[in-house]
Amino acid sequence: MIWRGLCCVILAAGVAAGAVLLPGELWVPVVFVAVVLTLTTAAAGVVAGRRAPVTPHSVLRPVTICLAIFGVLGLAAVLHEGAAYLLVLLGASSPWAIEWCLRRLGRHSAPSRVPVSTRQLCREWHESYQALSQAATLSARLRIVKARERCLDELERRDPAGLQAWLASTASAGGDPTRFLATPDKPLDQDPT
Repeated sequence: MIWRGLCCVILAAGVAAGAVLLPGELWVPVVFVAVVLTLTTAAAGVVAGRRAPVTPHSVLRPVTICLAIFGVLGLAAVLHEGAAYLLVLLGASSPWAIEWCLRRLGRHSAPSRVPVSTRQLCREWHESYQALSQAATLSARLRIVKARERCLDELERRDPAGLQAWLASTASAGGDPTRFLATPDKPLDQDPT
C-alpha cells in the first residue's frame, strides 16, 4: 500500500507538471487514446455479455493507463533523464520485484528453520493435504501449496532416488512417502556419516 501510494503521489506530480509544462497538442492524443480505450473496453464487455461484465474498474483502467503515460511525460519534462532513474527505482522497489528477488534468494540460500527429520517432513506432507481441502481462502490454499512444494523439494534433496521411487509407484497427493525413503530419521543438514 505504501508503494502504491508513493507511485500515485509521484504520478500525480507528473500529471500536474505535464498539465503546466507540456504543450496542449500533446494533451489531445492522450485524451483521444483514453476515450478510445475506454469505449473499446466497454464495447468488449457488452459483446462478451455475462462472461465479462462492464465494471467501473474495467472502464477506468484505460484512463488510468493514459494518465500514467501523461504523468511519466510530465516527469520527463521536469526531471529529464532523472525520470528514467525514478521509474527504474519504482520498478525495482515494487512488491512484485521484491517478491521475485526473495523467491530467488530463498532457492539459493541455506534453510534457516529448525532441523526437521525426514519422517516429520513426510507427516507435514500428509497433513498438508488435509489442510488444503479445508482451506477457506485462495491465499490460504496458496500458502499450503507452497509449503507442500518445499516439502517435496527437501525430500528430493535428501533422497532423490527414494522420492522418485515413491512418485513412480501409486503415489497420491495425500500419500505418505516415508517407506520409500532410505533415511527416514535423518535431521536436516546433518552429515549422514
